[in-house]
Amino acid sequence: MKRILFFFTVIICLVIINNLTHSIIQTWQQRRYLIEAQNSLKQEQKRHNQLETQLKKVSQPQFVREQARDKLLLVKPNESLVLIPSGTLSPSDANQSTQIQSSQSNWQQWWNYFFGN
Repeated sequence: MKRILFFFTVIICLVIINNLTHSIIQTWQQRRYLIEAQNSLKQEQKRHNQLETQLKKVSQPQFVREQARDKLLLVKPNESLVLIPSGTLSPSDANQSTQIQSSQSNWQQWWNYFFGN
């Protein structure tokens, strides 16, 4: 009888130890999940703050006017719109023209313009 009682006590202890082990492992996993969720929340709060600042900037009338002028090519009354194709002057061309200006006199620049190099 003592052996049976001892056997049941050992089995009950093993079941309790097993359940406690699973509870501990589950608690660690939930803690890890909570830390990840907190980090994600911090990132989303930063993103939210950035979007709020961007919304404030976009909501200002000055920004709306600038975008209308730049993107939609709208002009005020009595203004003229001048479009310069992109790529017509590269930065190296601009540097060369300023170097030529500084090293040549005005008549030499005209001569080179008409009769070329």
